[in-house]
Amino acid sequence: MLHSLYAHLWSIQDRGLDAFTDDLGRAGLNAVSYAATYHAVRQLMPANPARHIFYSPRSHAYFLPRAHYGRLAPQPSPLLGGCDPVADLGSVLGVRGMRLKAWVIGCHNSDLACAHPDLAVRNALGSPLPHYLCPAQPEVQEYLTVLLSDLAGHGDIHALELESFGYAAGFEHGAHHEMSGLPRDAFHSRLLALCFCPACQVAAAARGIDAAGVSAAIRAELVRWMETPAWQLGDAVPRMGAAAAAFSAAHPEFDTFLQVRRRIVHDLGVRLRETVRAASPSTLLIDLGDGQAAANQDLLEWADGLVTPADPQAVRSAREVLGPSAFIGCGIYPMAPDPMSPERLREAVTACAASGCDGFNYYNHALMQGTTGEDIRRAISALG
Repeated sequence: MLHSLYAHLWSIQDRGLDAFTDDLGRAGLNAVSYAATYHAVRQLMPANPARHIFYSPRSHAYFLPRAHYGRLAPQPSPLLGGCDPVADLGSVLGVRGMRLKAWVIGCHNSDLACAHPDLAVRNALGSPLPHYLCPAQPEVQEYLTVLLSDLAGHGDIHALELESFGYAAGFEHGAHHEMSGLPRDAFHSRLLALCFCPACQVAAAARGIDAAGVSAAIRAELVRWMETPAWQLGDAVPRMGAAAAAFSAAHPEFDTFLQVRRRIVHDLGVRLRETVRAASPSTLLIDLGDGQAAANQDLLEWADGLVTPADPQAVRSAREVLGPSAFIGCGIYPMAPDPMSPERLREAVTACAASGCDGFNYYNHALMQGTTGEDIRRAISALG
């Protein structure tokens, strides 16, 4: 069974590669999900021996790009210093009998989206989302394809774990200091993130959908929502499921438009898998975006499995749909906003393993406290 730790270059460097891999062994971990690309980030690192805060305002590549890219290209982090940490990490892990997985952030890239607003998501209000590239854009698809092909040739990579290779699931989680005077709800957050750029409109028109009409309906709903006093919206947040259903019923083309988006990402996934398979690694999924990486039968047309939340019922459901050959991993997030006691962590790992998962991804090395490694070791040891 794979027990993998999400890890960033800066926290590995601050610990030291040998000390980092020693920590893995002591915790019973046998794999690393290395962040090969990552968006802008600020982290509080309680157990880091060199510093307690890391901040990068840029979307960076934490590997040494080798391929020929077009207008969109990954920007190497200054932390690389001309070295290739993917190859170095893969070599050290291989000697210790551990596996390397590349955790790859795709469309969530504020640098590229800001530099090329014509390729960014553009919502129904006509506003670009400057942190997110649109996966329907041919140049974006080419960039993602070359990116994975490039990464697959670095070191001994067991699998690629993809995140944000589809549409944004919502409006939040994109900017450095996000602010809104309105209560957040999932329905309007999603409406704010739906893309109506030229590429998305062309794709909709090819399926006979009036994208302009769908956009106008969404715009009217967003304006209505923004003009409603915030104190009234606070009471309405729990009822947003009903509001979403009512909107879909009033605008039948809305659901069809969402199906077009899912097909765009599905076809992109098939292309990406073929690219990766040419270099041998498997393609696992965290979430391609917009709930795309769900346990549906067509998932196996473009992936080898997925990483679900650490919930036994989710594992059983995924196994029932995907069958015995699919890899089903569980994402474990033991820290805030819902910190797990050692007992609760052990119970979650044991229950998910008993439900048929193939491995665990523990989040994340940089955020761990000094006791987290021991908590993970005890949870893994409980499996026998």
